[in-house]
Amino acid sequence: MDSTFWIIGYHYCCAHCIYVRSEKKTITFQSWSPKILVILPPALSAEFPAHLSHCSRISKTLFSFMKSCFQNGMGSKQFSNAL
Repeated sequence: MDSTFWIIGYHYCCAHCIYVRSEKKTITFQSWSPKILVILPPALSAEFPAHLSHCSRISKTLFSFMKSCFQNGMGSKQFSNAL
């Protein structure tokens, strides 16, 4: 809401993992993958500034604001008119 952030990460390829169907070492993942964020220490994963989905991103600050608006009766139509 009040700042811009960039998500810069790495694309990793596991040297030991083997894909079952092709039997090749082709297992890859992004550094911001939910599977990675879950295994990090809670204090470190809490530093990640956004909620991610397969097609969208939203800052945690904006997400919290919108969540409180919707919980208190301000629907999406009223929210867009307020902006």
